[in-house]
Amino acid sequence: MLKFSIDQKKFLKILQKVSILLIKNNSLSILENILIKVERNILTLTSTNMDTEINVSDTLEVNNEEGFVCVSGRKLLSICKSIPEQSIIYIETNDVKMFINSNNSFFELSIVSENKFPILQNFIPEVEIILSQNIIKKMICDTYFSMAVNDVRYYLNGTLLEINKKMIRMVSTDGHRMAISSFRLNIFKSLYSIIIPRKSILELNKLLFNKSEPTKLRINKNNIQINIQNVVFTSKLIDGQYPDYFNVLITSPKVKISINAKKLKQALLRVSILSDKQFQSVHFYFFEGKIEVTANNESEEIAKEIIQLNYYGEEVKFSINSTYIIDILNNFYDENIILLFNIPVSIIQIENLSYPLNYFVVMPLLL
Repeated sequence: MLKFSIDQKKFLKILQKVSILLIKNNSLSILENILIKVERNILTLTSTNMDTEINVSDTLEVNNEEGFVCVSGRKLLSICKSIPEQSIIYIETNDVKMFINSNNSFFELSIVSENKFPILQNFIPEVEIILSQNIIKKMICDTYFSMAVNDVRYYLNGTLLEINKKMIRMVSTDGHRMAISSFRLNIFKSLYSIIIPRKSILELNKLLFNKSEPTKLRINKNNIQINIQNVVFTSKLIDGQYPDYFNVLITSPKVKISINAKKLKQALLRVSILSDKQFQSVHFYFFEGKIEVTANNESEEIAKEIIQLNYYGEEVKFSINSTYIIDILNNFYDENIILLFNIPVSIIQIENLSYPLNYFVVMPLLL
């Protein structure tokens, strides 16, 4: 049995957070439900997709009865949305039904046994770190676009989180591009690395805000748990060996060029309109004091942009997927980016003066 009352706005906010994991599942319908618990005047809602779990808690008024109930998350969310703001929602259950009323509205929902609801087992953390929420958010934003999608190399379908002495780092790669984002820690931690699945990274990106509030990371070899205010996000990890990313980086480049980030992005957006559909390729040609960016497609249409820059070295040509560079530029706030490569060009490395511990690597196209 369970009984409580709650403000509509507060309840809707909680329901929306847990509902991000709810999907229609014909083979395991219990995953369409949420678990509701009232204990010691704390309301906790839980959803799961078996690999990830979200718990959201908030304080209730004292007039309630403790208990558990498992009910359709989508239906409960729709009901809560339909109830006018500033309303109080009253919820009560018996063995088979949940009764919801507010103002002149009344609903009865079927419930299922809470014992069937799959809860991720509590785990003992091997590492605990407290970081600002905006640091975790930035590392995810700087790297998530380079993750692989359904790659047979399953360990690439996620992001590496590595703790190395006084550094925390995220790395993503799909084999064609790579993004590295790092921050220094104020405390010393021994080497520890895990791979967070793609879906979990994308959900975390929705939950995190650019706030300086402290956020706790709890990690072991099987799970990661992140506390974000009243939300506890838990995810299973990918079991695999991540590639040696650091050896890919250019340490002694033959060419190092500063380019206006805004001009380059605008040029790429315009030129890529006429790029080929399959590879979205654009062609870079560096020569006396300028860079020429061109694209062409199957219909023999051509686009060209010329950007002035301080380059007077050997002429260089290479082709690259335009979306790869645009994805990187979307996360730049500096006026200029630093472009590094060797001749002949095997990789192109991009750096940001404001974040010298961040690196972006793109492989040229072989057309």
